[in-house]
Amino acid sequence: CTAIQMDSAGEYTDFRKVDSKDLIINGGVLFMKTYSPNFSLGFGVFAYNALSMPIVLPGFVINWQTSGSFKVLVNVPTEISVAYNPALNHEIKLAFRPKNINYDTENPLVPSRRALAYWELPIGLELRKKTKQVDFMIGGGLMALRSFQFNERGLDNIFKSTPGHMYGANFFVNAGLQFHFKKQDKK
Repeated sequence: CTAIQMDSAGEYTDFRKVDSKDLIINGGVLFMKTYSPNFSLGFGVFAYNALSMPIVLPGFVINWQTSGSFKVLVNVPTEISVAYNPALNHEIKLAFRPKNINYDTENPLVPSRRALAYWELPIGLELRKKTKQVDFMIGGGLMALRSFQFNERGLDNIFKSTPGHMYGANFFVNAGLQFHFKKQDKK
């Protein structure tokens, strides 16, 4: 069993009024059990203050992957992907990576609704060139869903439903670099 700790803090604000409510702190501990080199399962707890007070929620991670030229990765809650390695230093990947971000914002129409929840459901194709020190990535795809909703902050409002606002589907492109600071094992 392995323990993993994650912490983050950020100033999630609209910059109209910056105050202590804009500081959102997340943290958690997961206990991972590796059942095989391709499958691990983790449970733990997470705490965050996006509702104006610390909330403790259960957390879980499922990580299943295959090996070889064709790879399947199921890493709930961050990514589901299928990859093909036509050569040792190239990779083509079809990936689905849902994102949920919470902000503190000012809502002039309904001042009590300060919490903004934003969802993205992107699915896209990525091309990656791998070197010893850095990986180069370029990709694009379809942003199938983008939605946001304003909620009131506070524990008593955690299960209240408010109307969501949907954006239409659109296309996206991205590029990136991934640096390797540790020496990689040759496989």
